[in-house]
Amino acid sequence: MTKAGGHRLFGFIISLLSVAGAVVYLLAAETPRGVISGTVVAEDRGVALPEAKVSLVPVRGGPTRRMKADGQGQFEFRRVPAGSYKISAQSVAHKQQARTVQVPEGRVTTVVLELAPVDPFLDLYLHQRVFTPGEQPELRCRGFGPAAQVTVEVYRVDFATAVASRRRSLSDLFSPYGGSIEKLDLRQVPQLEPVAAMDQRITTRDAEGVFNERVRLRELSAGVYLVAVSGDELRRVELITVTDLGVVTKRTPEQLLVYAVDLESGQPRSGVQIQTSWDGKPAGKGLTDDDGLLELLLPRRRGSGAVP
Repeated sequence: MTKAGGHRLFGFIISLLSVAGAVVYLLAAETPRGVISGTVVAEDRGVALPEAKVSLVPVRGGPTRRMKADGQGQFEFRRVPAGSYKISAQSVAHKQQARTVQVPEGRVTTVVLELAPVDPFLDLYLHQRVFTPGEQPELRCRGFGPAAQVTVEVYRVDFATAVASRRRSLSDLFSPYGGSIEKLDLRQVPQLEPVAAMDQRITTRDAEGVFNERVRLRELSAGVYLVAVSGDELRRVELITVTDLGVVTKRTPEQLLVYAVDLESGQPRSGVQIQTSWDGKPAGKGLTDDDGLLELLLPRRRGSGAVP
């Protein structure tokens, strides 16, 4: 072997030893890891909870890992550094306080997370708030609790209260009668006229017991109405308007332009009486012309604005 060939062979051996040493170092320095897998179930119903949110937090600090359970309520955290962790889960109507789990190196830790039910809740949703007299207003209520039905009540709201509701919350408007709108005996509120009431049975619940019911009201005459839905000692309310009249306004500091239109035909509405208020006091009134238009001069005063 020549001298040059010997040098190349020596260099190759040194490089090979360096690579082998680096591999040994990396293997020795790699963090020990394991796996956590499990199932999320409802404690009260004994069923799996699909898409429950699961969180894994290192006890000694570090980034939190989160994931959603699959359609069978199962989850798996892979390549978890060995150590102690706090694991917790929650869904729409169930939750679990964090519990400690140990992750040994090279092993799979299996857990069953039993989630307790949350307190009853009730939500009310409207896809629109204005209906014509020929429509049946429709809404959806979503909730959780043991009640087998919800009670739906409809009240006509007097004009002054309807106007005031554009600037103040319903709870503020009715607070003089004994508390929040969710707790009041609505039949004792003078601004509300009972129109309809019905009980609707809850027919559909998901895996964890959450219901989502469509409520269809009967046809109502023109006016502003308060719709109250109650269940499990909870109440939610919304305002709806029933009218065949649409009103569009444009305003400058000195003038208000009003355009009235028929919601069903899309044609301008003449002879519509318009009344405006400023800070709860009358500010101007008039009738729309043949083009559905009315111009009103606004008073020069401070306030929150004119309300047609």
